[in-house]
Amino acid sequence: NVLEPIFEREFCEHSYGFRPGRGAKDALRRVDGLLREGGRYVVDADLKSYFDTIPHDRLMALVEGRVADGRVLSLIRRFLKQGVLDGLQAWTPVQGTPQGAVISPLLANIYLHPLDSLMRDAGYEMTRYADDFVVLCRSLDEAERALTMIRQWAG
Repeated sequence: NVLEPIFEREFCEHSYGFRPGRGAKDALRRVDGLLREGGRYVVDADLKSYFDTIPHDRLMALVEGRVADGRVLSLIRRFLKQGVLDGLQAWTPVQGTPQGAVISPLLANIYLHPLDSLMRDAGYEMTRYADDFVVLCRSLDEAERALTMIRQWAG
């Protein structure tokens, strides 16, 4: 995969899903450590139907910001626009990544990287595994601010 080395080195430390050398146990250990350090308020989120709802235009803008090779970009676009046959009805998706495809988890991480960075840069202790994440906060006010920031990012 030519994309993984480009993006992997930029992904945030607190992102654990579908990444080399990282797993669910690592994410749980981090959450446990943050709880022991005083995180008492938890913002717990699971992005509903995440893989099916990633907007292609926003995802491609992120990929295009790091990948210049037109052939690679064209291949990703074709992958995302694969026709779908639903019964006898065929259609072309404008959002979502095909589940089960090798590249889909990487594309999903690319799409969520700006949220990871936003939360990290704002000083929040977020731990993400794929489309599930928690933000551990020391106060209710901090948790409410974190939730507001997440909602604003999600648009």
